[in-house]
Amino acid sequence: MSFGVQPALAKAQYMRWWCKLQERFVEVGRVVLLKSGAFSCKIAVIVEMIDHNRAIIDGPTTDVPH
Repeated sequence: MSFGVQPALAKAQYMRWWCKLQERFVEVGRVVLLKSGAFSCKIAVIVEMIDHNRAIIDGPTTDVPH
């Protein structure tokens, strides 16, 4: 099935759409649920954004360090 768009262009358009969508979800002050690691099933808050893949979080009442 072809939609008249080359696969590379379709992927680029999808990535732009996905990145724009993610901008709304990852921001300072948002509450996060940790899903893996030593602190799984704990709640924390995003304190600072380092880059688009990493953030500093803190959960003082749930014993999650920076």
